[in-house]
Amino acid sequence: AILNTKSYRVCGVCGSSTEALETLIRLQPNVLVIDLSLPREGGIGVLRAACAMREPPSCLVLTNQVSYELSQTLLHMGIHEVILQPCRVSVLLRHLHELHEEVFAAQEMILTALRHLRIGPHYLGHRYLLEGIQRAMKDVRCLDGITKMLYPDIAAKYGSTARQVERNIRSAIDHAWECGGAK
Repeated sequence: AILNTKSYRVCGVCGSSTEALETLIRLQPNVLVIDLSLPREGGIGVLRAACAMREPPSCLVLTNQVSYELSQTLLHMGIHEVILQPCRVSVLLRHLHELHEEVFAAQEMILTALRHLRIGPHYLGHRYLLEGIQRAMKDVRCLDGITKMLYPDIAAKYGSTARQVERNIRSAIDHAWECGGAK
């Protein structure tokens, strides 16, 4: 209940890795806070599933065990933060706030760049570029399949087609070139 604030809404609390995996797939949260000592298979399997999602959540990991191998595994998975247990709720809230600030700062940076390129929000490509750049910043592997993965994912989110997403992005970029790019 403490985590339910204006900025955060707890959408699921799970008692096992099986339940956490089902909840993760069903709710597709923006942020996943997970304890590695979950019963059954543990939290690492849930983290692997989260990282494999088309829109993986940012992950905060709670653990009472630290080893070089675990650190390397979590680093390669792109985990945002590892928090040692026991920890106070205030520490968890601080990490959530820092994560929120990073996401907000990244979005502002992208919006500023699009403004400098004269790609205004009145272009559909603006929204698609913002989404695509945010996804690429979160997981650069999405650039390996721009037309096969990224465009279809953006299209699904906005109720469009991959072809329309690509066309609108190209139109926005063409406009930027015609206007001379940055101011």
